[in-house]
Amino acid sequence: GDALQASPLRQKCAASRRLWTHAHAALGLQLELDAFLGLIALVRSRAYSSRPLLTLVPVMEMINHAPAATATKEFDGETFRVTAAVDLETGDELTLDYGGGLGNADLLDIYGFTLENNPRDTLALAVADADVDVLGAA
Repeated sequence: GDALQASPLRQKCAASRRLWTHAHAALGLQLELDAFLGLIALVRSRAYSSRPLLTLVPVMEMINHAPAATATKEFDGETFRVTAAVDLETGDELTLDYGGGLGNADLLDIYGFTLENNPRDTLALAVADADVDVLGAA
């Protein structure tokens, strides 16, 4: 909890939890809220998004993410197509770029993982009080 106190991810997670908590209540499910939220996280981490729809695609959901992907994906509204973007040898890993430009905060929020040395990672610094000179304070 404390590690994310000033992180934009904290607000993002809180907003997501509010959204899915309202959806749970509106659906009138007999499933406990925490179990429902766990299932939502499971689906979000494996589904392909064509806003507003989430689509689970068997086998395709097992393809790992890499910023320098070895394949591309296309969806024509009916069919998903995965095409090798480079020449692959037997045993080479087929990878997809999950989101084109996602930093670790977004990868963690959407897919539940981060990448070491993510070339697209950013650092957001939040200043709690704009009237305080944080650089001059000692």
